[in-house]
Amino acid sequence: MFAKELLTIALACAIGAFSLGARADSSFNPVSDMFISGMERHDFVLVSNAALRCGSLNLIVGQILERDTNDTEAAAGLTELGGGLSTIGMYTAAAIFKHRGVEIDIENLQQRALDSQDRFTKAYLERMSDNLASDGEMWANDEVIKADLDFCKGLQILFTDEWLETIQSNDWQYWDDLFAE
Repeated sequence: MFAKELLTIALACAIGAFSLGARADSSFNPVSDMFISGMERHDFVLVSNAALRCGSLNLIVGQILERDTNDTEAAAGLTELGGGLSTIGMYTAAAIFKHRGVEIDIENLQQRALDSQDRFTKAYLERMSDNLASDGEMWANDEVIKADLDFCKGLQILFTDEWLETIQSNDWQYWDDLFAE
C-alpha cells in the first residue's frame, strides 16, 4: 500500500511536469518523462537514469542548503534521499547486465553510475548557474527543477521490496497493474 501511495504522489507531480515550460533550456525535459517512459517500456536503463538523475539533484540541493542556510534537517534529508536514489540507480543498472546474461563487474558498474551522475550533476549545475545569472535564483523560479525535486521524492517507491523483486526477476506485472489503476 505504501508503494501505491508514493506512486500516486509521483504521478501527480509527473502530470504537472508535462505541461511545464523550461526556463534555462527547453531541451531539458522533466525527470518524470524519463521515469514514466521507463516504466511503460519496462526499460531498466531509463528507470536507472531517472534514479541517478534524481540522486544528483537531491545531492546538489542538499549541499547548497547545507552551505547557504541553517536548515540542516532539510539538507540532510535531501542528501540522504540523493544517496539512496544513487544507490538504487546503480543496482537497477546491474539488473540490465544480469538480464542480458552479462557478468557484472562491480567496479565498472560503479564507475558507469558515477559517470552518469557526473553528467546529470553538470547539467543541473549549468542550469542553476544560468538561472542565477538570469534572475538571481538557482531554482526557485525554474519550473523544471522544482518539478524534478517534487517528483524525485516519489521515487522512494524504488526502495520497496516490489522494485527489488522486479530488478531480480524482470517481471513488471506489479507495476503494470499499479499503473493501470
